[in-house]
Amino acid sequence: MRGRKLAFPKERRIVLDILAAAKTVPAFPLDRWLDLSEIAAARSESAIRISWTAIFVRGWGLASQQIPELRQTYISFPWGYIYEHPNSVVSISVHRREPNSRSDQLIFCQVVNAEAIQLTDIQDRLNRSQREPIETVFSDGYRLSRMPWLFRRLVWTLLMRVWGKKKSKTIGTFTVSSLAGQNASNRQHPLIATTSLSFSPLDEKGKCLLTLLCDHRVIDGYKATEGLDQLEHFLKTSILSELRSLARTPNLQRPDPQQIDL
Repeated sequence: MRGRKLAFPKERRIVLDILAAAKTVPAFPLDRWLDLSEIAAARSESAIRISWTAIFVRGWGLASQQIPELRQTYISFPWGYIYEHPNSVVSISVHRREPNSRSDQLIFCQVVNAEAIQLTDIQDRLNRSQREPIETVFSDGYRLSRMPWLFRRLVWTLLMRVWGKKKSKTIGTFTVSSLAGQNASNRQHPLIATTSLSFSPLDEKGKCLLTLLCDHRVIDGYKATEGLDQLEHFLKTSILSELRSLARTPNLQRPDPQQIDL
């Protein structure tokens, strides 16, 4: 039997672009165990399903308001400087299976100003990113992935090295990538923003291993741990309170057990 050559799927081009862009970012990881047992209990009582992704997005958005470095990005052209965005912008990796595509596709759900919106709004955007047409929920990325290789690399180079404001608005001030819903961890994924969060499934004691990837040009380990402190604080105070309020809110639809949990 002989193998065969296949054209590289258009749906996978964005992965090549991300890998090339991530080579320019000097990344380092931080790990922290979080006790999320109280949050897990409140989440299970919620009148609507709130994913762990939405919870961490909200928490890191709140932490970003306390620590400006989490909203900064390094720009190298025409000389090295730091651009600081006024609010958080998160890009969340979402895996899509399309019936008429040759390959599964990675897209990004973007949430702007997560610190100022409710968990239910964040979850609604995540749900729409899974259900609505890709060309609608990921329009810019969809169009770019159909462009020739040279044009795509030019755009990515400008985003990563020249356009500070555009980079923050398009790529995000931080990203989230997790496979906890598939009972797995992906602690070492490509970093293209200043920070990126990944988290493991909860163990039997309600503990979760959180991994934070950081761009060392912008943030050092000590400041990153301050960010984790702020995240843990907001998880156990305002976010816990918000989840508990959802359990007491009438006329909300109970969780669908078949809904994908990002």
